[in-house]
Amino acid sequence: MFPFQMLLDEQGNRIADYTQFSRMDADKYTSEYGYLSFGKNLLDEVDLANNTTKNTDYKARFGLDYRILEGLNLSADYQYERYQSINKDIQSVNSYSVRELINQHTVINENGLSYRIPKGDILDHSQNDIEAWTMKIGATLNRNFGIDKQHYVNATAGFEVRSKHSTTETYRKLGYDDQVLSWSPIDAVDLATNGTTPPWYDYPMRYYASSYDGFNDILNREVSYYLSGVYTYDNRYTVSGSLRIDKSNLFGVSDKYRRNPIWSFGANWNIKNEKFFHCDAITALMLRASVGLTGNFDRSGRTSPIMIGQFISSDLVDGGGYMRITTPPNPLLRWERTRSINLSVDLGLFDRVNTTFTYYHNKGYDLLGEAQLDPTVGYSEQLINSADMNNTGMEIQLDADLIRTRDFTWNLGWVFGYNKNEITRNSAHDSSPVLNRVHGTTRFVEGYSRESIWSYRWAGLNEMGLPQAYKADGTKVTSYEDLDVEDLEYSGTYQPKYSGSLSTGFRYKSLQANFLFTYNFGHIFRVEYPDMNPFGSSPALNERIADRWRQPGDENKTDIPAICSDMMNYLMTYQTGASELAQYSSNSIRKGDMIRLREILLNYELPKKWLHNSPVKRLSITAQLNNVWLWTANKEGYDPEAVSPVSGTFSLTDPIAFTCGVKLDF
Repeated sequence: MFPFQMLLDEQGNRIADYTQFSRMDADKYTSEYGYLSFGKNLLDEVDLANNTTKNTDYKARFGLDYRILEGLNLSADYQYERYQSINKDIQSVNSYSVRELINQHTVINENGLSYRIPKGDILDHSQNDIEAWTMKIGATLNRNFGIDKQHYVNATAGFEVRSKHSTTETYRKLGYDDQVLSWSPIDAVDLATNGTTPPWYDYPMRYYASSYDGFNDILNREVSYYLSGVYTYDNRYTVSGSLRIDKSNLFGVSDKYRRNPIWSFGANWNIKNEKFFHCDAITALMLRASVGLTGNFDRSGRTSPIMIGQFISSDLVDGGGYMRITTPPNPLLRWERTRSINLSVDLGLFDRVNTTFTYYHNKGYDLLGEAQLDPTVGYSEQLINSADMNNTGMEIQLDADLIRTRDFTWNLGWVFGYNKNEITRNSAHDSSPVLNRVHGTTRFVEGYSRESIWSYRWAGLNEMGLPQAYKADGTKVTSYEDLDVEDLEYSGTYQPKYSGSLSTGFRYKSLQANFLFTYNFGHIFRVEYPDMNPFGSSPALNERIADRWRQPGDENKTDIPAICSDMMNYLMTYQTGASELAQYSSNSIRKGDMIRLREILLNYELPKKWLHNSPVKRLSITAQLNNVWLWTANKEGYDPEAVSPVSGTFSLTDPIAFTCGVKLDF
């Protein structure tokens, strides 16, 4: 809806919107020939809406535990879930979308109008059914032994089977009458092949009925075998290990594709319990280390070691459709893997301060990335195991009771994290890095972060209001087509390098107040800049368009380029890549540093003596505020969490929310 479009006039009458169709032509075709109205009013659309959805979801869970020996138990768990969603959308013949469709396929003949799309309501119906179950059977050993019970063992072994079956069906009925449950047939083949040419168009409008009818049937089955064990001696030394084998039918029928073994080993040393350690100020001291391997696979269906085809319904083909290969075979497809190393120190001081320091190094390999293919093979690109990545970081957690008395306490919690990742290998070829990198299509570039943002080097506007970019040698160009990959600028990463939270709480007798701050630092994001398209019809124009270049000399005070004034300029500038420089250059980069007061929580619990003679055992009152305050480093005050970091597209920031409640226990 355009900002200047009104819904009501001064008398309160509804005003029709004709921005999608000439008002003069609309009046002509409705008054002279009897076409349906071409106007649209959003209030009418709301009144005519008849869209209902019915969801049914139920779960059943069963469990059985059996004690074999002391400390040895056998357990079995089973969960069944059934979900169904039915949507019925009856679009009235008076709604804009139905009137528009009917008018497009209405022809003028000697007897008046001939409706190729039935003049009536339209029914869009969809139903989704999901049946899922999980079965888990395992044995657990948990016991102490030895003369002084200094040996402790906990071991678990078993298997888990999961199945999820999802079916979906959709269909459309034209000329629908909900009273008698009837509908009218159409000549679907002719509407799809020849279409209808209305008098206000020079080309036929086609209607593909088969695109509204469809069926999906997806069955995923997975099985996992697991084994884990922990051994502790004298509450000082602990070693642990685990092994898990996952299988999935998404990798075809061969076990060499289905199977994915993952494992981990760890060790703890509780120094505080050592006999040689004597320090009353240190109430806890433990060293921990672990190493392991995890795996992941693509559930979207875009990758497979075998060929996958899909039947496409079409009115243009005898038999009702054709088969299309959607996923070419990839016999070298493997699971994505991550090898992790973690080192931690737990420290407690004076029984009031507890802190944990963790360092981790993750090595990801066989990551899935887009590879450019020779188009003569039938595909331009394919997901393959193409990249390796190092992911390194550290985390600090601190909890402290700064003041602790019988009536008053003040505690503080701090979480700090640092993370950096780098692509160490990428075998996927990028045929157009100058365009793909700035758009975020290229995910892996060796030597840089996975979340990298690339930009053209902004060189300002020229005397005609066209955007310019620098090449590496300092030359200015007005199109990205004149740039090479070495001319691009690495702007930074949109993943925060430093992140965490700060929480603090106060309690005075029965009154408690908690505050939670979150923060992110060390990252950047791109803000949306307007393009140069003079034929854009979107009402969601960027506000910066008001500062656009309009006359010579404006290039000294604005970085918003001119809008192409005619078709020739449009073809010579917008379609040759000048608008890419306007939207994806370094001048659109902003700092993403931010601090947010995410939550304030107040709670008051009535003293129990006040409830002594009542049936209420406990009564508490709670008030909560969310998204209270935000500080950002960018000059415009944009919320970095409400901006798509690569494209700069804005979304609504989380609003301030207030919640209050009363809790009663009887």
